[in-house]
Amino acid sequence: MAAAVCFLAAGTAVAAALPALDSPFAEETLDLHAAPIVTNSDEVNLERTAEALRREAAIHLHAGHLEKARRAVSEGWALIVDRDVDDQLTGEYRLLQGRIAWVSADGALAIERLFQARRIFSDLGLTGCHAVVLGWLGSMFAEAGDYETALGYFNRAANAYETDHFDTALIKATHGEALAQIGRLLDAKTLLRGILSENDDPKPSRTDGRAFLSLASIERQQSQYTLAFDYLDQAIDIFRTVGSDADLRNALAERTDLALAQGDLATAATVIENGFDGVETSQTGRPFRKLHDAASRVYGLKGDWEQAYNHQMAYRRLSDQAAMEAASMNVALREAEFQTAEQQLRIERLRNEKLRAAAELDLVRQREPRQRSIVAASVGLTVLAIFIVALVVMYQVRVRQVNERLRRLVRRLREEVATRRRAEADLRAARDKAEAADRTKSTFLASM
Repeated sequence: MAAAVCFLAAGTAVAAALPALDSPFAEETLDLHAAPIVTNSDEVNLERTAEALRREAAIHLHAGHLEKARRAVSEGWALIVDRDVDDQLTGEYRLLQGRIAWVSADGALAIERLFQARRIFSDLGLTGCHAVVLGWLGSMFAEAGDYETALGYFNRAANAYETDHFDTALIKATHGEALAQIGRLLDAKTLLRGILSENDDPKPSRTDGRAFLSLASIERQQSQYTLAFDYLDQAIDIFRTVGSDADLRNALAERTDLALAQGDLATAATVIENGFDGVETSQTGRPFRKLHDAASRVYGLKGDWEQAYNHQMAYRRLSDQAAMEAASMNVALREAEFQTAEQQLRIERLRNEKLRAAAELDLVRQREPRQRSIVAASVGLTVLAIFIVALVVMYQVRVRQVNERLRRLVRRLREEVATRRRAEADLRAARDKAEAADRTKSTFLASM
């Protein structure tokens, strides 16, 4: 019950001021800029306008319209930043700022903003919203390729799935993708099919498309090619309808893998050519990573070693960027957790100081039960000492765990770099061999 209050409470305050939304992508129904922004001292009107802008930003972000979402968040945040009050609206804005920072490839800032939102929701007792933040942390680590950390956050955010928060379905879809990546195909299919069965909206959404895309990948791995094609066609249609170019690139990569799995090299090559039509290979960003990998394999099978090498280098570049983002996020995550622990320790110290001051005041007011007050103070100090020692021990254990995880990460990165260098050397050797054969042929023909 408390979890459901998270989203409903925010929407109730502005229900009368907002138009009905038939779909997360129906931005045209949300005409928030038709009237001037409220600038008077009426705090209620300011909060209503800020809430409306927050909802608009969430809709744009779900639709993949980053600049529109960033503009709406900036305008809404300007209305409430001077209030100096950490309420639910502030937490929701911090959550949006974190998501925008992640899409903008600023993992450290994303972690910082999400932890601010997490702290606010935790202090307010909004367990549903707190779980949604954990879900987004899991989504970010999943997209960065750190599925172990991602699943840890998804498991801790399980009660977010029981809320009707606007972000719940998209978090579920990313959770399903992470499960599929580590081989838990049955669990992934159950979760993804649940997303599609729970959606009563007849209009397509980006979340539906991602669910269909993940299901297509799972069916391909299980050699169910007909069903995989069906899911993939639906995903591609949805991504084209909602204008999600990044997801469409991933769908094209999956379409290439599906064609290769059936031995259809010509179709795979056509998909790759369409996917990179008008695109400079060396200037691509994160959404092209999987498509570069597929292109490298396709051109390798065709014997076009130069193109295969170019796409392999682009894939390597984007993979290194993803690894660096994951490492940066892990460092930022540990720093945020440490700061949270320090803050909790300061709060406990202040609470204990307040208790000690109250005990001293009570001692002054009631001198007769002196022994009882002394015993109570001693017990309080003992508890405080035990608590501090426990925190120190927990911190030392956490530091060791963090160091061990960072060592494993560095080791994996070194192994991956060595593997890719060997692949690069093999590609170069193949290219040199092909060029030598071509020169031999040319020499032979010239001698004739």
